[in-house]
Amino acid sequence: MRAGIAKRLALGAILIVLTSAPSVADACSVCSTGREDENRVAFLLTTVFLSALPLAMIGGAIWWFRRRIRAMEKDESTLGAPDTARLADLLPGSL
Repeated sequence: MRAGIAKRLALGAILIVLTSAPSVADACSVCSTGREDENRVAFLLTTVFLSALPLAMIGGAIWWFRRRIRAMEKDESTLGAPDTARLADLLPGSL
């Protein structure tokens, strides 16, 4: 039981050290020297992508609903239409 507590304390200490020292994790996106242009382009492209993503999702949903409604209307119109070949057979005087 004491071994489990010691492992938890060691794991907690390691996590505290890693999360409190960004230089160890190299997590600071604005601290990278010499790569300002690469970072600027990356942030710009990410911003454009994340701005367009919701619009594309909404547009895709509208397109899908519209296509589905048209398919349902087409199925409904073919099911509800009278069969003209059978109707002609039922009329008197038809061949």
